[in-house]
Amino acid sequence: MRSIILCSALIMTVAFVTGCGGEKRVENPVVAGVELPKWFMEPGMGGNIGATGISKKSLGGMQEMTNAAMGDATTALARVISVKVQAAYTRYFSEGGESAWAADGSIDRTTLAQELTENVSRQLTNQVIQGAERKAVWEHPKSGDLYVWVVINPEKRDEVLTQVKAEARKQLAARKKVAAELKAEDALKKLDAAIDAELLRASGETPKAAN
Repeated sequence: MRSIILCSALIMTVAFVTGCGGEKRVENPVVAGVELPKWFMEPGMGGNIGATGISKKSLGGMQEMTNAAMGDATTALARVISVKVQAAYTRYFSEGGESAWAADGSIDRTTLAQELTENVSRQLTNQVIQGAERKAVWEHPKSGDLYVWVVINPEKRDEVLTQVKAEARKQLAARKKVAAELKAEDALKKLDAAIDAELLRASGETPKAAN
């Protein structure tokens, strides 16, 4: 539903700037002559790790629309985390974890990062959804479509980050050929630092330097 709306209903006069935090819009998109909320295209604004969802106007009423939009948004939020974890693995294999990747030896860095990320995502999807909260809701005054913004609850963000790091470590160590290269604690600290760099960048926060 979200992709259909984005492809066919959004009439956008926007420019994209690709930076460290991903795509950012210079102008807000306009739908049916109405400008969408800024948070819709910048869900990481305000230091949040967030995502957005949409539901078309439905005869089922506001509750049904809200449930559908929230489902769309939480799925997107899990996808945001997944993309960032994959980027963190790729960063790690290129900047400090080269020996771990070389020890596996069977596939390239990108493929290894994808495989590990898929395993992490399967284990963490529920935790990410449970840590999400609705930040804002907006109903389009003309179409009646419902837009929602969800973020990782600030009080649960550190817990979610800890879970992501622990699962990322676990999945990497599960590869027998790699495990021997992870005995040094510094190697795992570098993986934690890579995850912080990606996820905190998504929220606009400056990651702390690895110890």
